[in-house]
Amino acid sequence: MSPRAALTHAALSSLRRARPIGRVATFGVCLSCAQVLGIPSDPELTSRESQRSPTPEPANDPMLSQPDMAAPGSLGDAEPSDGRGARADGVLPPGDIAGIDETQESDGTTPDAETPDPDGTSPADAGVADAGSEPLPPGCEGRFERVPVDVVFIVDNSGSMPEEAETFEQTLPSFVALLEEDEVDYRIILISRHRRDARSASDEASTSVCIAAPISGLASCPSDRPALGARFFQYSVKIDDDDSFERTLQASSTPDPFELTATGWLEWLRTGARTVFVEITDSDSALPASEFVSGLQAVAPDVFGSDPARPGFVFHSIVGLAQKSLAADIYFADEPIQPELCAGTGSNPDNAGLVYQELSRATGGLRLSICPAAALGLRLAALASDVTLRSVRECSGAD
Repeated sequence: MSPRAALTHAALSSLRRARPIGRVATFGVCLSCAQVLGIPSDPELTSRESQRSPTPEPANDPMLSQPDMAAPGSLGDAEPSDGRGARADGVLPPGDIAGIDETQESDGTTPDAETPDPDGTSPADAGVADAGSEPLPPGCEGRFERVPVDVVFIVDNSGSMPEEAETFEQTLPSFVALLEEDEVDYRIILISRHRRDARSASDEASTSVCIAAPISGLASCPSDRPALGARFFQYSVKIDDDDSFERTLQASSTPDPFELTATGWLEWLRTGARTVFVEITDSDSALPASEFVSGLQAVAPDVFGSDPARPGFVFHSIVGLAQKSLAADIYFADEPIQPELCAGTGSNPDNAGLVYQELSRATGGLRLSICPAAALGLRLAALASDVTLRSVRECSGAD
């Protein structure tokens, strides 16, 4: 196990983590506990300047040799290459999260897996709840604590999204289960049209989303109206081809049609929580990323920050970009925008989602392909690992 993986495992084990460390990246040695985890040292969720060794670029990867691209409405000279910017949520450096285990072979092993340790344990066996299984490195004892994370899903309801909408309904419980397994203090906010009828009843029903128990308060789906849960909140609004950013901004300060919120979905965000957006669409935004950021910051600067170049949130994209060869096909923030479209069963993206990609890069987020629709569960599992790592920070008063 690499020094980075060992330290990450030790710190998270001290917080009674249960998920195997095989889900966490194993990169080079960093200079402090906070740098290894990619988390801020400031208890108020601001980042201090630090150095980290650059992640080597994989050889012979044509996708990584393309020149960088900037979408219209660029966020300017934001620095996605280090992912550190002093954002209010303590953005993790790009490349510091591998997501889930990579493509599994038929025998259950992972290609290029690390050699098991002499004592018979392997990285995939690590991360058990027994905090005493590995001692914390000197100076790291008691330095880490958890912070709440509010995950805002924005799911496209346009006519080309029936399989994605259905798969999202089916796989969201697994995403939630991973967060609960890791003891993350999470909240799910879904911005997407609620499904009132059987999926086959109409075009509207085919691309709408209904979430039932145990996540929400609904006994079953479909339902006449959405219901909130202890950790689940849905704002029902149609997200169409290119109006995702506009609808999300409007809904932030407008009551929903079912009167589940009095002032908009912003009231469901918790004070002190980190905010993580997840966009799921096969199209792109007509509104530039910079205007979406400024719009959020105008209505809630205490949550989203006040500097347009340093948004106080993370934005992940599951869009129509060409997939990589691995099952989790993650593009990190230090990789260029990908202009090529993906293709897969049940998927026919309009474009590669360049605006969404731009915002993901600017906020240290991940980018994943929406193709094929059936693999959405793997993508959500990758993001669950990311959310888990973002739920860790150094304790208040730690040196």
